[in-house]
Amino acid sequence: MNAVNAGTSSIDLVCVGRSLKLNLSGKILILVAVPLCFELAFVMCLLGLVHQAEQEKNREMYARDVSAHLNTVLRFTLDITLSSMLSEIMRSKGYPMTNNRDQIRFELDKERAQLRDLVRGKPEEPKIAEIDAMSDKVNESFQTTRLHYENGDALLAAKSWGQMQALRHRTFAIIEDLIAQQKVEQQARVLAEGKTRETLYQALLDGAALNVIIAIFLVYLFNKSTTRRLNILLDNTLCLAEGRPLNEPLKGVDELAKLDQTFNQMASALAVAARKERAIVDKASDVICSSDINDILLRVSPASERIWGHSPANLISRDLIEIIAPADRDGTATIIKGIKKGSGDATFENRVIHKDGRLIDTLWSARWSHEDKTLFCVAHDITERKQAENALKEASALVRSVVESLPIGLAIVDGNGVVEFTNPSINRLFGVAAGELVGKSIGILFTPQRAFNDSAYLQKCLQFVQELFTRASDQGWELTGIKSSGQTFPAEVGLTDFENSAGSKYLVVVADVTQRQEVDRLRQEFMSMVGHDLRAPLTSVRGFLDLLDANICGELNEKGKKKLKAADAAMDNLLTLIKDLLDIERSRAGMLTLDKKPLLFNDLVERAIESIRIQADSLNITILTNMPYSKVNVDGDRMVQTMVNFLSNALKFSPFGSTIFISARTQGEWFEVRVRDQGRGIPEGFQDKIFDRFQQVKASDASTAGGSGLGLAICKAIVEQHGGTIGAESKEGQGSTFWFRVPVA
Repeated sequence: MNAVNAGTSSIDLVCVGRSLKLNLSGKILILVAVPLCFELAFVMCLLGLVHQAEQEKNREMYARDVSAHLNTVLRFTLDITLSSMLSEIMRSKGYPMTNNRDQIRFELDKERAQLRDLVRGKPEEPKIAEIDAMSDKVNESFQTTRLHYENGDALLAAKSWGQMQALRHRTFAIIEDLIAQQKVEQQARVLAEGKTRETLYQALLDGAALNVIIAIFLVYLFNKSTTRRLNILLDNTLCLAEGRPLNEPLKGVDELAKLDQTFNQMASALAVAARKERAIVDKASDVICSSDINDILLRVSPASERIWGHSPANLISRDLIEIIAPADRDGTATIIKGIKKGSGDATFENRVIHKDGRLIDTLWSARWSHEDKTLFCVAHDITERKQAENALKEASALVRSVVESLPIGLAIVDGNGVVEFTNPSINRLFGVAAGELVGKSIGILFTPQRAFNDSAYLQKCLQFVQELFTRASDQGWELTGIKSSGQTFPAEVGLTDFENSAGSKYLVVVADVTQRQEVDRLRQEFMSMVGHDLRAPLTSVRGFLDLLDANICGELNEKGKKKLKAADAAMDNLLTLIKDLLDIERSRAGMLTLDKKPLLFNDLVERAIESIRIQADSLNITILTNMPYSKVNVDGDRMVQTMVNFLSNALKFSPFGSTIFISARTQGEWFEVRVRDQGRGIPEGFQDKIFDRFQQVKASDASTAGGSGLGLAICKAIVEQHGGTIGAESKEGQGSTFWFRVPVA
């Protein structure tokens, strides 16, 4: 029964294990632990039964030993009694006595001692003690009887003898009763031992059968929960390989469920990757195709219909060479054969025949797979690139033609000034043959005493190149060019850097400025004539007009006075125009000198206001100032000239009775002056041009408002000569604000 209970507990444990969410190692642990626990329980049960059988065996042997000792004690007691009686009878008849009573007594005491040791602590111990006591009393009665008999007291001897016999019978009765009891106990133990042995045999049979049942049950559970799941995993691999849907995901938290979950995730990722791959192929802008060993197309992406006009269905099973232009077929076939022979990847160009007959320039990237016996190709439409290349070639030819036909000399040099290219103009300009300057320093064109092998001369060329990069990169540099014949000419050199595939390069532009210098000389002569030959007579005429106004030649009538006033105004305008032209020319020639001093700018503004006070009062225009007391390092006369131009310009376009505002402020290292009017304003597209020479907002301004269009240009030249900036802000119909900034120090 204990073995059966142990087996039932094991099955319950397995059921509990199934109800729990165990991993594979837990299930294997249960598969090993349950039979082991059952075996341990079964062994414990067997040990209990064996121990019980041993106890029964010990009890039976104990009963047998007690019975044997009791029989021996009884026998020795009878021997002592018979020996004593026989000795007395022999002694009474006068026969010699052979008394061995003492020897028997010794053996009896020895047996009684062993019996006492055997039953010590046992239920029979009191009975044995009673037998020992009765035996001692029998021995005492025997000694008493013998003593009475020796004393001749037959009556007392008979009485003692009777008492002894009674004690002896009583002792025998106790011994026999105890012997009978031990025999009954012995028989009971023999029966119990037999039953225990039968129970042990049955337990062995039941345990073995139950062990087999548990093993079969656990194997069934393991197969059901593990082997079946493994088969599902194996089937999933076949499904993935064949493209079939996977089985339902395994439930649980064991390793197989996690493996199945990972496998499903991997299958999903592969499916996504396959979809993306198909999407890439289907939506690729290039044609992706494959062909077999005989160049028969196996797969073609949908881009073929958009690029070539052929749908994939019309191309599959056709020879790849068929869609190639006839002139390119042999070359394409040779390249494909080379790829198949193991030359690896290859890139080549040819033309594909469009469905409508057009030729499509195509760049092919091909790779042969020896394992699949398949040629994989990507065909890229390069028609536009070819057109661009042709256009580029034409443009390059055009640019080269333009460069070669330019009258200006061009040369490309590297960072050391070594010439890499020259156009025909620079060769003609310096009288050298085509390509003669290539590889030489650009400095030889501007350094006298050419001696290509002279180190001192080469050092001068190097110094010239360094100076060229410094001076000609920002603006043109005028210097003297030296022809191969030794003849010199005035030249202007410009330098521009650019980047190409070889690194940083420099474009040197050389222009012969002989004619320009001649024009400059003529302009200077003209300006000198204007400044001297025109201004002097005009000054004399102005003096004569002043004499007429003073009535030196008689008093003029009203009409004459009007004519005199108009002539005087025309003379003022003409003198102002001459002065402005001279200032502009000086600024262009860099001859506009400044005498800068630290001056209180408020005083300069007052001088400018006084200069136009009469004109402002005639128009009823108020001039308001908001000027901080600031000293600025400027040329006072030139600043007054600038302010007068600003104020005159504001008066020309301000309505009658309006106000002009003058303000100034210091911003860090800059001093800013602003003049704001309430005039018509400047159109947005004209604000950047207002400071150019001879510029008027409207063509009619020159006749209605007066002026030559040079005043603001002169203001710009003066401010820039001071290292400052100038500008205007305006919204049409809301007035204008003219401003300039000059450094404080």
